[in-house]
Amino acid sequence: MTKWVNPLYSKLPVFAQHIACNIHGAYMNHRFFGARYREILDANVRRSFLSHRSLREYRDKKLRNFIEHAVQTTPYYTKLFAEIGVSSQDIETLKDLDKLPLLKKIDVQDHFEDLQSTDAPRNDKILINTSGTTGMPLNIYTTDVGLMELYAIWGRYYHWHGITPGEDWCAVFGARPWVDMSQKKPPFWRYNHFGRQILFSAFHMTQENIRYYVSEIRKRQPPWIQGFPSLIVLLANYLIENEQSLGYPVKHVTFGAENVFSYQIEAVKEAFGVRPRQHYGLVEAVANISECEFGKLHVDEDFGAVEFIPRGDGTFSLVGTNLSNPAMPLIRYDTNDFVTLDENECDCGRSGRLIKEIDGRIEDYIVKKDGSKIAQMDSIFKGLTSIRAAQFFQDQPGAFILRLVKGKNYSRSDERKLLVRIAVRVGPETEVELDYVDELERSSGGKVRLFINKLTRVSSNTNTSPQH
Repeated sequence: MTKWVNPLYSKLPVFAQHIACNIHGAYMNHRFFGARYREILDANVRRSFLSHRSLREYRDKKLRNFIEHAVQTTPYYTKLFAEIGVSSQDIETLKDLDKLPLLKKIDVQDHFEDLQSTDAPRNDKILINTSGTTGMPLNIYTTDVGLMELYAIWGRYYHWHGITPGEDWCAVFGARPWVDMSQKKPPFWRYNHFGRQILFSAFHMTQENIRYYVSEIRKRQPPWIQGFPSLIVLLANYLIENEQSLGYPVKHVTFGAENVFSYQIEAVKEAFGVRPRQHYGLVEAVANISECEFGKLHVDEDFGAVEFIPRGDGTFSLVGTNLSNPAMPLIRYDTNDFVTLDENECDCGRSGRLIKEIDGRIEDYIVKKDGSKIAQMDSIFKGLTSIRAAQFFQDQPGAFILRLVKGKNYSRSDERKLLVRIAVRVGPETEVELDYVDELERSSGGKVRLFINKLTRVSSNTNTSPQH
């Protein structure tokens, strides 16, 4: 989330990039994972088995304080509450939030300055960004403690499963450009010894290169594999198809950042011998959902004020209020994700509402002429906040249309930057058309998907690995 990879890093030799990753790891440990983080994590763990009533009371108290802070210090909410005739004292519980309008992603873009609290000193604020799964990039300000709160709620989820980040070595499969796109030979990974991480490149996971990934994992034997399901399943499928194993017992596989499908769970179980676990979280820090050891998805009620708004088809829109980020309050923020609720209780004994399924953040691919598939295309939008929304449309291999809704500050410079990033991901042989539109196509369920795929089924004997 925090941005640190820069053009200078990509020009460094491999050994220097390893050093840079270790320096960054040491910096992260010092700034975000010190004594204060451990205090927050310990408090989170102690709240794991609070009763339903105690958990609601804890959340609603935080909500009241947060609303009061937002109205007093944030221009956007000072004006909004006055206009609609609502006082901060009118919001006492989660149910009272329906007195307020929803906050859309486009509202965050359009009112970015006014959504920043005047009570947060500039030197205490940290700018983080998200590419957005509907192609709408966002910048968000937070604080050191705000990030610690976010990391600590993830840390509690890991704690439930006996994982200690920073102590247990982890093979990480994410979308950050740890390895330069132009690199053709291994190593396609970098090391962060301070964080006990092997940082594997997502953009070099071709069918030809996966064997190098397998070899490195066998050599280092990390007990924990973490990352995007679409990437980890590529590794699992390679092992299954070649009737191989890693040769040592993997203790944990955890998924994040994407929807999780049953075929991915089965592939991981077959290849690694463990059931993967998942959690749902956002940079916006308005909601968090964690899977327990019984396979149930629990709303982390003590982290955010989460609402489920019926959509009329049995699913619910996930709306959240961030209770841990005083620098940029987001109240009733519409995540654009849908969920199906689980009305049962969990045998683990933890309180809070349960989720049966999360429908959103689905990772898709661009298919090249040779049938190879390129994933993580949403990363091309990072930092381009002048784009309000985007959508990929493909109906033939080797060509696609990128539909864009321009923001008021969109420029030719942004267009050139976008085209360069696309070329890096898909190569010059793939045809790209930019189509500027006023609105994007929606699914039958009313959701804007980042990908609309009209391709006929690609032959199963083609290379299906994400490539750079």
